[in-house]
Formats: sequence, structure tokens, C-alpha cells
Amino acid sequence: GVFGLFGSSNIETTVGEKLVVSGAVIVTVNYRLGILGWLRAKNLSAGNMGFLDQRLALEWVNRYIEYFGGDPDKVILAGHSAGAKATLCHSVTPESNRLFSSVIIHSGALAQNETTLKEAETMAEMAESIANEKCLATILSCTTKQLLEIQKEVRTHIVKSNPSKALHSWSPIVDGNIIKDSCRNLALSGAIPSNMKVVISTTSSEGVQFFRSFLTYLPAISRGLATSHFAFRYLVSRVFGPRAGEAMRIYSTNYQRSTTAVSETTDNSSQNITSNWLEANETILTSQLFNESNTNAN
Repeated sequence: GVFGLFGSSNIETTVGEKLVVSGAVIVTVNYRLGILGWLRAKNLSAGNMGFLDQRLALEWVNRYIEYFGGDPDKVILAGHSAGAKATLCHSVTPESNRLFSSVIIHSGALAQNETTLKEAETMAEMAESIANEKCLATILSCTTKQLLEIQKEVRTHIVKSNPSKALHSWSPIVDGNIIKDSCRNLALSGAIPSNMKVVISTTSSEGVQFFRSFLTYLPAISRGLATSHFAFRYLVSRVFGPRAGEAMRIYSTNYQRSTTAVSETTDNSSQNITSNWLEANETILTSQLFNESNTNAN
């Protein structure tokens, strides 16, 4: 989940048994997260190691899945949340998308943040500076525990200056090499192969836990505004950027219902209702805007 906070291929929410009943061969993989998966440091790591781990797994599947009863010509790449973002990025990357024929992009991939090259290098400089104080020598001498502490410190600093990074401070880096451009922009420009089957879906009420994570990084004086009209518009602006106004107009009726409900509930319930609305409409709206952009491009 969210590339660097938590998650593995064997958590309870990753259920493959029901899919196996259909006759599918299910393959799940673990990949490097956080600082271990996305640190781009000069003369040390190129970044996007987590993305390359995923591609290596796809290459393995392509080469060996037939020995497990699978068909290398019918590989479906599926991802949820951060996995959905990764799936989108692989689908627009020629080195990856030759390895599968279909994708399931589950939960808000079009709206998730990416890390620019400048941001990645700034984070690396911060990590190395902290390592010089915490570790015996350079960051290469740090223990795993120390690296996780550095990861947390860097993330906290980044999020305080940009709260929208609360979920994706460690994430795919648009480096012009491994990931050549914003995955969302590439998808909108038609980089997903025309013969690839694509399913885009969402998770109901998933935003509750992420909304609370976002609140943690707001200045104390702003937390009381977390369910206000102002804060709600702010969150929508972070998700949809320059098209936030259009997003609000499309779902103005839903928004009015949510704010009315918010005014009649307690603080905790208000946070849930607000985040539920945001999450419930995020994928619907990004899909609508996505389709509009594709129509305009064509």
C-alpha cells in the first residue's frame, strides 16, 4: 500500500482463492518499498528499484508460467491502490507492457501523485544528510532500522511542506529513463496499447483511512477545518489539480448532500462522510475526465 507505508502480497485483503476457482493461475509478488524501493541518490541508486522489481516478476511470469498451467499470452496485471498506480505505469511503458495483455487498475491510479526528478534528488539529499548524523559513515553504513527512521524523517519533512504527499512521498519517479513521463499523462496521450484490455474500478469508502492520515500532517490550527467547505474544496483541488472546479461542478449535487450531512453529525462522522464522498467519486470522475481527454485527443 502507498509504495512505502505498508503492504505485502500475503496480507488478508489479498485474496486469491476465489480467483483460483475460475481456473486462473494467481501470482503475487513482493517488491521493495519506501526508501529501499524509491531512493534516487547520486552514485548510489538510480531510483525506481521497486518498479524494476515488479518488471522482473513480470519477466519471470512470461518465461515460466506455462510450467504452472498458465498462458504467457494471457497475462493480466492487476493492482490496487499503489498497485493500481504501478499497473498504470507498466501499461504505458514499452519495456513492461509487452509482458501482459490486460490490466485491472483498481482504485484511483489516475489521481495519485508521482515524484519528479527534482523532488527525488531533494529527498535523497535529505536522507544522506540525516544518515551522516545517524549512521557510522554514509547512508550505505546504515542498518535497516536506521534506514526506516530516515525514511520516516524525510517523509515527515516533505509532507509538512506539501500535505498532498501524505500518501505518496515515496513513489514512482519520473526520471525520463525508467519512467519517461507522468504515467497519467502518457495514458491520456494514448500510450496504453490499443489492443490491451483495460478495467478501471474503485473501492467503496477506502478514503477514510487516508483522510485521517492527511489530517495528521495539517497544522493544528487547520485540523478543526477538516470537514469545512474550505477544506473539502482544498482536498478536491489536490486530487484533480487544475480541473478541480470542473470536478466540483460535475458532482455539485453530491457535494451539497455531503456537506449537509456533515453539518448534522459529530466530528468523527463528518470526517468519514467527507472522505467517503471524495473516494467514492474520485475514480468515477477521473474516469470521466480521462475519457473526455481521450476523445479530445482523438
